[in-house]
Parts: sequence; C-alpha cells; structure tokens
Amino acid sequence: MTLLSNHIPRNVSVIIILAQSAIILLLLIDSLHCPQYKIIDTNVLDSALHNLVERNDDTFAQTAPPQSQPTLLTESTALIITSSWIPAHPSTEMIETVINSTRRLKGASPTAPIIITIDDFNVDFFARMKNISEINVKRNDLEEYSMNLVKKYAKSPNVHILPGMDHLHIGGSVLKAMELIEILHPTVKYVYYIQHDFEFSEWIDHTALIEVMEEYPNTVNLIRFLRKFEKNPKCGNATKIYCTVRTFDENGNVNKDDDSGETSAVSRNLTLFPAEKYSDNNHLARFHWYKETIQSLISVRRPPEFPLANRAYQVCQNNESMGIYLYYSKSLRHLDGRHTVKA
Repeated sequence: MTLLSNHIPRNVSVIIILAQSAIILLLLIDSLHCPQYKIIDTNVLDSALHNLVERNDDTFAQTAPPQSQPTLLTESTALIITSSWIPAHPSTEMIETVINSTRRLKGASPTAPIIITIDDFNVDFFARMKNISEINVKRNDLEEYSMNLVKKYAKSPNVHILPGMDHLHIGGSVLKAMELIEILHPTVKYVYYIQHDFEFSEWIDHTALIEVMEEYPNTVNLIRFLRKFEKNPKCGNATKIYCTVRTFDENGNVNKDDDSGETSAVSRNLTLFPAEKYSDNNHLARFHWYKETIQSLISVRRPPEFPLANRAYQVCQNNESMGIYLYYSKSLRHLDGRHTVKA
C-alpha cells in the first residue's frame, strides 16, 4: 500500500491535508445540525480535492527524485576472516595484522569485500568456569573487541563486521558470511578463507592462481596455503599442476628484467600439488563449491577440518579427488592467538 504523500510534492501534501481536515470539520458540523453555520456541499470539496491532486501529477513527475536502486558491486573474489575470543582481546592488533597481510595477494581487487565474523562463546566454555567475574571479563572483552573493529573499519565500505549472537564455530560462521556475500556481491566466484591468527607472510600472485582455477574448472576447487611443508603430498592419480607466477620485491613491487632489452616481469615456476588433506588454515576456493561443501557437513557448527580431511583422504584412496591442491611454498605465519596474552 502506497501513501498518497509519496506521489505529490510536500507543499501540495500540506494543502491536501488541510483540505481533508476541513472536510472532516464540515461533516462534523453538519452532523450536529448547527443552523448558524452555512454548510458547503462536501461533494464539491471532494471533487475539488481530487482535481487538485490530478493537476499536480505532472508537477510531481518533474520534481520527484528518481527511485534509486542499491548498487551491487561486481567483485569476483571475497575474503572471509573468522574470529573468536582470544586472551589478547579487546585489542584488535592481531586481526589488523592479518587484514593488512591480505595486501600481499597481488592482483586482488582493493575493493574486494572482507567479511569479519565474530563468534560467540560456547556455553560449555562457561560451564567449566566457576568464577562469574572471570566470565564477565571475557564477555566484556569480546564486546569491546567487536566495537573496536566497528570503529576501526567504519569508513571502509568493503569491510563488513558480522558479530554472532550464538556459537556458530568456523563452519557456521563461514556459511553465514557466504550468505551475506551472495546478497551484497552476487558476482563473487572465489573466496579466501582466513583465520584470525594466520597472516600471509609472502607476496602471492593472486592473478595467476585465478588463471589456474579458470583453466582447470573441473580439477582445482581449493588451493591451500602452508606455514610448513607437508611431506610427499599426493591424491590418488591426480597430477601436479605447473604454473608461472610473478615475483615481487620486499615492498610488493613486481620484479622487472631489464637485461633483455625490454622491461618485463620476472617470473618463477610454481607447482600445485594435489592433496589428500584438508585444513582450516588459509585457503582459496571456488565460492559455490565451497558453500555446498560446508553445507554438506552433518553439523556446520564445528571446525570443518576433521570431517573434510577424512572425506578428502577417503576420496583420494579411491583414486578420485575433491580438487584440493597445495600452494607449495611457506606463505603463512601463525600468530598463535590462543596463547597470546594482553600486552
């Protein structure tokens, strides 16, 4: 149902409201049969009011602002960072370090959406605690941490803070973030999952990795990043994928080769190894494949690592593959949020 005032200019709306009030007053007087008042035919007033609205329809068409539609940005990649209470809260220093490290994803859009989830406490966590004051301190620290994040990124339109009102764990938090991305950024095809205490420690050629995933749409579904090398990575009959990536200096500038007479980017070969192991450490995945994979868990309110690692292993034993590959370079640094205390 649309209000009349939505279709006419404000000044005309005031006139109409006054006219309507006059009609009501006249009808009331008429009902009281007051002979001292000269009653105007209300049908005439109604007709005049109707004509007044019709005459101003054209005026509204010229003066009313156009109805704006929400702008949906055409981003192809999004980032999800899950966080929960750690002893260093309410400080945001650790997660800021992680967020800043995403600048090492060279070629990623500077306006790519970043969804930061904040998980609530597990009820069982408090059940093991007998000191009520300690519980209150932890809850207050998490609340203050949330507000610190909101204040820090309030003017960053691509950063969305998503606090939890329940304990969703990693799986539930990721799924919640992905549902928001589908609404705000329906063009997203790829997603980085990042933990709040794992930073990227080296420059990564994001553009090259996306090119690999585009070239192997039925083969590569997820690329895992490593903080330490895994021995003899393999998965059934799946083969390694060789790609070329750009190299960067310590400031993230592309290294240039001037010796050839033409300035060109210095590149190196990178091997993506098929893997029979899934990990909740940072990774890049196909958006819709990843969402369906998380949804397939019996319960999403858990770390996906154990059930998905087991699934990946079983699939590889059958000479098949979930499409998990390793970015075979030490590209992560663990900041160990669980054992980092307040400064």
